[in-house]
Amino acid sequence: MRRKKGAGGPNNSYLISFGDTMTALLAFFIVLNSLASEQTGVNLYSGTGSFIRATDELGVPGIFEEKLSRSPMQLDHTPPVYIVPNTSDEQSGTGPDEESDSLYIRDREQQELERVLFELERFHEHSGVEETDLGVAFDRMTPLPSSESLIDGEMRKLLIEIAPFARRKDSILKIVAWTPSPGPSVWARSAERAALLAFQISDQLQLPQKKRREIQAVSQLWPYSDIKRPSMTIIATRRRQESSF
Repeated sequence: MRRKKGAGGPNNSYLISFGDTMTALLAFFIVLNSLASEQTGVNLYSGTGSFIRATDELGVPGIFEEKLSRSPMQLDHTPPVYIVPNTSDEQSGTGPDEESDSLYIRDREQQELERVLFELERFHEHSGVEETDLGVAFDRMTPLPSSESLIDGEMRKLLIEIAPFARRKDSILKIVAWTPSPGPSVWARSAERAALLAFQISDQLQLPQKKRREIQAVSQLWPYSDIKRPSMTIIATRRRQESSF
């Protein structure tokens, strides 16, 4: 009969058992730590991840066949209320605006300015500026000559300045002889001088017949009492362009 071998000497097999034990403990604590970090507050009540899988066989009976309920408490029990903060960094506004009012805003400052201007226009009545013709007026402050010819040296200097504009196709000349009083005789004499001025000015500027017919000669009463009255005024304006629409 074979003889049983005796026990051998000391060996390192205990190190293998110790290593396996430490590995198992490490895995256990890792799982325990992950469960502990998840099963707090609202996660504990609603169930997330491993907690849902872990409670398949835990709870109260009633709503699943052959298994226990996933609810860790009775269904008629009032659930706890947890206020979960919103950790989302995404803007909830529409467009580049940060305010979540469901309105598309290109630029909030621009929108506010337009709204203020609209309200001002709505509450305050305003009238538009009347359209004016582009032109220039030349006043002669000294009296006109009493002779037959009204074109003297001062008038020639004035006409030299007006000539480039007066010869334009779209220009219109208006000769105004200012009358000091509204009397009929004074007014009639002033109108005659205005007509004579228009005739002599057109000759001096050598205007064509079409431009001569367009010259306006009028006599008007000076409307200002606190401003010195000129003897005559030449108003040169541009003809208003007709719209093509």
